[in-house]
Amino acid sequence: MGGIFFVVLFSGGMFFLVWYLNNKKKTELMSKGQIVDRGNNFYKQAHTFTTRTGDFSAIARAIDHYVLGENKITFEPYIEQGQIVFNNRVNFGSFRARLKTLGHQDGQYYYQFQVETWSEGQYGMTRQDLFGANILLTAIEKAFLRIDPETGADRMAATYKTKTRLF
Repeated sequence: MGGIFFVVLFSGGMFFLVWYLNNKKKTELMSKGQIVDRGNNFYKQAHTFTTRTGDFSAIARAIDHYVLGENKITFEPYIEQGQIVFNNRVNFGSFRARLKTLGHQDGQYYYQFQVETWSEGQYGMTRQDLFGANILLTAIEKAFLRIDPETGADRMAATYKTKTRLF
């Protein structure tokens, strides 16, 4: 009987510790302005930005490379092909995302950001992956708004690939 009580108490303590550390990290990143509060499925959506800016290289330069590097997110611009590839490799998972041009119409330019693949632990996308994807999306949103404060954003369900890791 005492063993079951210990297991329940230990499990509850571990759950609380993980919850506490997650909230502490989230609060810290939000206070630095590196993330915004988002639903947990934001990384499963395609984010389309509408702007008057047609200079993709200016958008690439406006993305905060320091914040990305600090969070182990690589930045691979392919300006001629109209895309930037991002990779995040952390201890318990990774993701690959892309910002690409979609074209223009009536003076408006369209760009799309999407997390395309990620590997996840046994219980889903890890906390580090979620924070990394949020940091990246926030940096992209801020870049668009610095260049064009009138930038709009739409979100829709996206197609993606996952790789499940057991360990």
